[in-house]
Amino acid sequence: MILNGKSLYGMKRISSYRVFQRKLRAFEESGPSSLISRKHGNRNGAKLNEIHKAAIRTLYSDHRKYTIPTIHQKYLELAKQNKWPGVTFETVRSYLQNPEVQFMTQRGRNGTAIWRNTFDPILKREKARMPNDMWVIDGSPWELFYKEIDKKTHRWNLRKRIYGFPVIDAHSWKIIGYANGNTETEQLVFSAIKNAAISTGSLPRVIQSDNSAAIKANSMMEWFDRIPSHFIPAEPYMGRSKPIETLFKSFNFTILKEFHNFAGGGITAKRNDTHANDEWLMKHPEAIPLYDDIVEQIELAVKMWNNRKMGDGLSPNEKYEHAESDTIYKLSLLDQITYFWKFKMKSKTDIRQFQYTNKGITIQHNKEKVSYHVYMGGQIDKDFWRKHVNDYFNVKFDPDDLSMISLYQEGRFITLAERQKTGNLCVIDNKPEDTKFLKRFLEARMELLNEVDET
Repeated sequence: MILNGKSLYGMKRISSYRVFQRKLRAFEESGPSSLISRKHGNRNGAKLNEIHKAAIRTLYSDHRKYTIPTIHQKYLELAKQNKWPGVTFETVRSYLQNPEVQFMTQRGRNGTAIWRNTFDPILKREKARMPNDMWVIDGSPWELFYKEIDKKTHRWNLRKRIYGFPVIDAHSWKIIGYANGNTETEQLVFSAIKNAAISTGSLPRVIQSDNSAAIKANSMMEWFDRIPSHFIPAEPYMGRSKPIETLFKSFNFTILKEFHNFAGGGITAKRNDTHANDEWLMKHPEAIPLYDDIVEQIELAVKMWNNRKMGDGLSPNEKYEHAESDTIYKLSLLDQITYFWKFKMKSKTDIRQFQYTNKGITIQHNKEKVSYHVYMGGQIDKDFWRKHVNDYFNVKFDPDDLSMISLYQEGRFITLAERQKTGNLCVIDNKPEDTKFLKRFLEARMELLNEVDET
């Protein structure tokens, strides 16, 4: 009969001699039913209909994250108000542990990102096939402290960080460009992509980013529409879709951790080993550099990363340089001007005009005045001079490099102008190349004068 009971009711195997003695005494007193767990036949769960279950799920999904005992108590209060049957704590707990219930409630309880980490289907994807097929961009503080005098307290602030915006080649994981700033702005995003494009001489087939306000700004969206690359924003809360998220973590703990002023893994880091040792940093303020020094540290860290051997035995530099891509968009000088130079503006909507005089054309940027001439073969372009002296032009320039500007009229590109060459007042200061330029300049000036005399 005991064997039949085990077969019918799932009686568990007796685990020890003491348990056997206890069960034997119970059997002698109460018969075979004493050997079957009291949990068998418990019908509390059957009291939950769909309305009751929905109420429990709503309580569990609440962003305040009620504990199960609290949920049970609140449910009993609801049951009393609505004349529902009461249920035990174990019934509520067992129901909430059901995988399907967890699937339905975790997003409301913990947020989309955490829900996706557990329940979102994952598709394994191969990396970009070739260098410059795809660039991935994102911003984050460089996890390195620098120090600065606080303007209010006049004491050292030892916990300053620079905000960085790197550009990553998705094939090689090489950091091909970046920009530094105080926060993520449209200009910072633009400067980082420009830095990558100028340093590689190319644009990628695809640029992937997150959906930050700086990237979604109208001016950036318009710029993405103009360049030949396809712009693809990553889906919100989908860190796995952006390889740069993984790179940040690896970069922090394989490269930046080598510096004494390492700031740790950021505010989301949970383990003690991922946090900076604040006590040590306070005792050694000399280990925390000034702003200019940390800019050099970041440059060094990027070089260390790009030269570091990865799991396949190759560095990002080697993987980037050894693979020839037939898909990249090579940048000409005119492309650089078109995509990365900016017009000098009179207002937000009006482009300013500048006069080209016999002194050249002069613009001012960041309080620096620079004059330019149009040259041909290292000497003044006489043909341009004849046609355009005292004429007016719109000027497009590179804010990061004032060595050259481009001149436009009515939206049409005319020519390039170079930073004005100068001569020495004291002739003995001239170098041979200076003397050669001065001689040719005087000859060109005389030729122009003679042309006027002939007419």
